[in-house]
Amino acid sequence: MNPEEKKKESSGGLIAAGYIFGLLSIVILPIPFGLAGFVIGIVNLTKGSSGHGIAQIILSALCGIIGMAIGASMMMH
Repeated sequence: MNPEEKKKESSGGLIAAGYIFGLLSIVILPIPFGLAGFVIGIVNLTKGSSGHGIAQIILSALCGIIGMAIGASMMMH
């Protein structure tokens, strides 16, 4: 990497999208939305927004697991 190049930081929209996808994975399609939130979290982490990136990775994983558990319990009844 050229020393004159600056690392591009995450935009507010990308940060918001990570949280939105993570939270949506509880109620709507947990695997795709959870995976999208997880990937956006990794992107934010690599772009220098480490706090948001880590939070989005954890949020997406937990909400995706909860969403899958809710879906599985609904199918059982």
